[in-house]
Amino acid sequence: MSEGDGAVRSGEFKTWRERLGLTISTMAALLGVSETTVKAWDKGRHRIPVGAAEEVELLRAYTRRCVDAVVDAATQAETPMVLVWHLTEEMPPGPARTLGATWWRAVAAAAQERVSGIAIGYAAELDEVTGSRDRTLSEAIGPSVLPPPK
Repeated sequence: MSEGDGAVRSGEFKTWRERLGLTISTMAALLGVSETTVKAWDKGRHRIPVGAAEEVELLRAYTRRCVDAVVDAATQAETPMVLVWHLTEEMPPGPARTLGATWWRAVAAAAQERVSGIAIGYAAELDEVTGSRDRTLSEAIGPSVLPPPK
């Protein structure tokens, strides 16, 4: 991230947490700290430790790889569309669910910025495009295209 000593400024930490689509509770769980700690980091009340900054950098790198995977899948699809969910609990098990529905929507939006014509929608919305739920689930890009986390 930014500072030469491996530390990160609170404003940058919060910016990247939000850009990654990670809630305070998800970030806390991923970093193994309390929500109160993440809130304190967000507000600049405590310095973010080097280890936490390194973990955020790993999350950023993984997210970039995930966006690349969605872009690759979209460029190969006849009608590129990304299935998103309202709630994390509705998502299929796997790394995307661990990171949350908000994170997955951020990945979808980043892919859409790179490939024009990608439709992003909830299952019921994409059913209108495909004609059936079965076709939506088989044709829409979902978390199954993601690389494994390192």
